[in-house]
Amino acid sequence: MFHIKCFLGLVVVVVLMYTPLSAQITYAAEWQRDVLTIALVPEKNETDQLRRYRSIASHLSTELDIRVRLRLVDYDKLTETINDQNADAAFFGSLGYVMAHRSSGVIPLVRPVWENGSSTYSGYLFVRKDSDIGSVSDMRNRKLVLVSKNTTAGYVFPKKYFADRGVIDLESHFAKVVFAGQHESAAWAVYSGEADVGAAKNHIYNSLLGSHPGFAEQMLILAESAPVPSNGLAVGAHLEQPLRDAIKTTLLNMHTTEAGRKKLKLIGIQRFILTTDADYKPCYDMLEKEERVSQHRSIE
Repeated sequence: MFHIKCFLGLVVVVVLMYTPLSAQITYAAEWQRDVLTIALVPEKNETDQLRRYRSIASHLSTELDIRVRLRLVDYDKLTETINDQNADAAFFGSLGYVMAHRSSGVIPLVRPVWENGSSTYSGYLFVRKDSDIGSVSDMRNRKLVLVSKNTTAGYVFPKKYFADRGVIDLESHFAKVVFAGQHESAAWAVYSGEADVGAAKNHIYNSLLGSHPGFAEQMLILAESAPVPSNGLAVGAHLEQPLRDAIKTTLLNMHTTEAGRKKLKLIGIQRFILTTDADYKPCYDMLEKEERVSQHRSIE
């Protein structure tokens, strides 16, 4: 009997030694919570946005043995949602991350590499080809559609673009300035003629080019921003270190299994890569320029 017990003990040790890291994380860790809530911003319509990230939530839930809940949050409520611990993590746009990091020290973990090999995005400023708009002066007394004051592509970039060309007060230059709330909605507003000039994220704009031939034929890009990190996952400082590390490891390894690759493919992602605060320097630079302009205007 003693020899049998020794043999069984040896088998257990060997199995543990050769268990993949992801499995060790899944079964060895004991989280201090039953639910992990991840916030999403409404780049697209709500149904599409939730559907796109459901495969990521499913993978984390399976690998970490925890229920993962997705929650859509408006751009201007995202930092508050993390600060109030109504979400534990979020897929932040670059400006949303910078603001949340300044406010509460959220910690960046990973960001996606898309099917085209890019892990960044840019802002586009666009018009319809038949609008006869080719310069900032042509935009005077026209209607401008932006996304949200908490987006890089849909606000900070166009603000900087106009300021660099002498337009500090958008409301004075344009007949009307509106906020669509979604990148997709901003692009559609210009295409449909509801607005004359718009700004949005290039990934969302380009997805419309591929799915709607008329969009490609009618739209014209006037300017493009410097690239900034794609919507990356950052966690609140309140999230326990073991769970934080497990999330990062699980997503970084997601592309190494067939099941993981299938889930990534559903939303057009090749893999996740490590992301740090230093990757957001272009966004910090744009934001600081916009803040200096705003301060100068308030002094005047």
